[in-house]
Amino acid sequence: MNTIWNTGRTSLGLGWAALVFGGWLVISPFALGFAHETTGIANNVITGLVLILLTLASTRNGLLRALFVLLGGWLYIAAFSLSVSNGRFLWNDLIVGFLVIICAVASETPYPQNDSSRAS
Repeated sequence: MNTIWNTGRTSLGLGWAALVFGGWLVISPFALGFAHETTGIANNVITGLVLILLTLASTRNGLLRALFVLLGGWLYIAAFSLSVSNGRFLWNDLIVGFLVIICAVASETPYPQNDSSRAS
């Protein structure tokens, strides 16, 4: 079982999705047309790279996955607080932030490994 409290080596789990979202954040300013907004580029590229690095590091320490929620929250805050006038930046960051939080929560299970209540 892969739990957040496991501090040993863990599987990537839903981390593959976080890698995809991180990669998307890096290329999204250019793909969505807000590459002229330096604040938008800096935010998305840095956040995307941090998400990718955290995903890779979380295979060694599962507790790092809790930081995914903070990154998703930052994307929500950044969508409204950074002065990027492009609506695609706003919606991109809101949607990706939501998906990052969902993946972080879904990658962990509330059931212990030997819980008999999950029997099929």
